[in-house]
Amino acid sequence: MLVLNTFENDSRVYRTAKTLSDNGHQVLLVCRYKEGLPRKEEVGGFEVERVELPRITRKELKEIAKKRAELLIKQALSEGQKNPSKRFISICKVGLYKFSYYTWKAINGVLYLPIYLTLSLINLFFRCCGLAERCIGAFIRKSETAMLSVIKARWLIGYLAGSQNPIISFLRGIQPLKSLFWYLRRRSMHFLAMSLRKLKALYWPVRRVILLSIRKVKNCYWFLRRQLLRLRNAIRRVWIVRLRWFSQRLKGTFLSFLFPDYSFEKRKFSYEAFGDLALERAREFVPDIVHAHDFNTLIAAGKIYQEMAVPYIYDSHELWVHRNRPTIVAGDEEREWEARVEKELMIDAAASITVCDSIADFLAKEYGVKRPIVVRNTPDVPPSYLSAEGKTTHLRHRLGLAEDDFVMVYVGRIAANRGVEDILGAMKLLPPQVKFVALGAMAPHFEGVFRRYSLKLNKRTKRVFLHPPVPSDEVSEVLLGCDLSLVTMNQACLSYLFALPNKLFESIHAGLPIVGPDSPEIKRILERYNCGLVYKDRNSADLAKKIETIFKSSSLISELREGSRRAAQDLTWEKEKRVLLDLYSELLEDPSLAGDFARGTV
Repeated sequence: MLVLNTFENDSRVYRTAKTLSDNGHQVLLVCRYKEGLPRKEEVGGFEVERVELPRITRKELKEIAKKRAELLIKQALSEGQKNPSKRFISICKVGLYKFSYYTWKAINGVLYLPIYLTLSLINLFFRCCGLAERCIGAFIRKSETAMLSVIKARWLIGYLAGSQNPIISFLRGIQPLKSLFWYLRRRSMHFLAMSLRKLKALYWPVRRVILLSIRKVKNCYWFLRRQLLRLRNAIRRVWIVRLRWFSQRLKGTFLSFLFPDYSFEKRKFSYEAFGDLALERAREFVPDIVHAHDFNTLIAAGKIYQEMAVPYIYDSHELWVHRNRPTIVAGDEEREWEARVEKELMIDAAASITVCDSIADFLAKEYGVKRPIVVRNTPDVPPSYLSAEGKTTHLRHRLGLAEDDFVMVYVGRIAANRGVEDILGAMKLLPPQVKFVALGAMAPHFEGVFRRYSLKLNKRTKRVFLHPPVPSDEVSEVLLGCDLSLVTMNQACLSYLFALPNKLFESIHAGLPIVGPDSPEIKRILERYNCGLVYKDRNSADLAKKIETIFKSSSLISELREGSRRAAQDLTWEKEKRVLLDLYSELLEDPSLAGDFARGTV
């Protein structure tokens, strides 16, 4: 089994591999290696082996540049290319747009560091000023008290009354001097005692000032230490992580600007490299059937088929040629190449599988091949979840939401053209009791949009919450405490128009009312089982109207919940896996397809 991702949270691949393993097949899943993940492990009864793809070298890059130059020369010399400057202008526009965008992102990250450091220094300056003011004020107050307590010298000069007796006159004459002596002695002792008392009284405030100064110095030290640690972390975050990310993006932008087909060639290189690695592993494992998940592993399955004559199954999770590409500028050449390769390899495939009827009809009509078999992404949920009634302490209590809050949840990758902008726009028109929880991984290119909307909606009370993704087999359990599920998907491409996402079935198994777009597959499920309402695509006002209708009607909530429970009894993996197992049994029993190795290895 082949899948060109890291196999961390791919529910369809996991369910398919586990189903085959539980039914006696030996399954080896070859996927992509990522740092921090084990290269080999056993999950759900089957083996997982991760392979590391090689990077494109300078020599290969030169070959790409050479091919690109030859192609431009041919286009310029061909008769059909009347004005080759138009293509150059379009190339410049794309390159300049990418360059300006990533430059702005880098400037934003670089300016964060000096602003943060300046604010920290200002804060430290004012703290030091406050410490000095307190110390100087205490010293001045104690000095004034000591100065006011200094002895007021009063010099008493007695009346030197004379007498006829010279001795008495002398004694009377020296009496004021004697009195002055004792007076000075008393006053000097009093002054000494008062000085000692004042010094003793001054000791404690001075001691307090010294201890306070020491404490302030220690606090300043730890404050400076914390600031330096924050500065170090900021330097790591800004100058290492962001700068590294910016350099990689700038490199890709520069190469895309010079060679617009660089990204396309790089993707082809990764497909070919994964195919070589998968072929090496297949030579050791010797499978009976190769199960290729999505187009990016189809080339690897074709290589194994050409060399070892092993039949392969093409499992199309979406319309790959017409998929959503918000961060990829795909040219007509790349789309034509993908369509040509997909058609050729689908013709050679022993069987094809897809996720819904609309995609199966489109592939059969577009490529003129046999209609693929439909195996929907219904979850494998234990019966205990299906019988759960009422609200439970799951997502609501994880986020600390009140019992009277009306909790809406969106499950899946938070990215462009997923309908998240429609939800955030509808939140402005809904009452404050309505809360929105986005449960999934945030795409880097969409983080700024989500944060901008969230800051506006969370000014008074917090209404928008972000929860990290949870394992696929726990999603239905986590959703049990919510009131409404928003299964949004903008019709930005044919793949999204015909989409039948996992989150729809996970919400149904959680017994939630659902609001979804007017795309054919989602609309068919909601109307057939009466488990939700449909809104107009990219219309936030209509979405808010449908949400408010459910919010204000408890009877409608009960009716839609009952519809979800009925749908959950019908839309189960137990029914879908029978189609998959029947297909494998048919292929393994056919000697023209399975060859001589009828062991049931995948």
